[in-house]
Amino acid sequence: MNNLSNTPKLIKAPSATTAQSFSLYLDRWTLGRLKELQESPEFLLGDNRLPSRTLITRQAIRFYAEVIAQCKTAKKFDFLEGQKQKIELLAKQGKKS
Repeated sequence: MNNLSNTPKLIKAPSATTAQSFSLYLDRWTLGRLKELQESPEFLLGDNRLPSRTLITRQAIRFYAEVIAQCKTAKKFDFLEGQKQKIELLAKQGKKS
């Protein structure tokens, strides 16, 4: 069996000036978790550098998208509904007063 099918295709990261980039403003809690992940020794890059916040965020989005796809396939509707509720809560928290 070919293991290459499980290996994600490498995609060159877009430059910050392309239409594919965006600004991401984080609340304190989320920024704290992002920094913890960034500084986690398990994620040191091959040359002993810490991964950038951008790398961690890109991987988090890919991971989340895969989990959501698996939940749809497995018909895990309670989990999907819970995620929808969490996104709605974040949207309410992000509104300016």
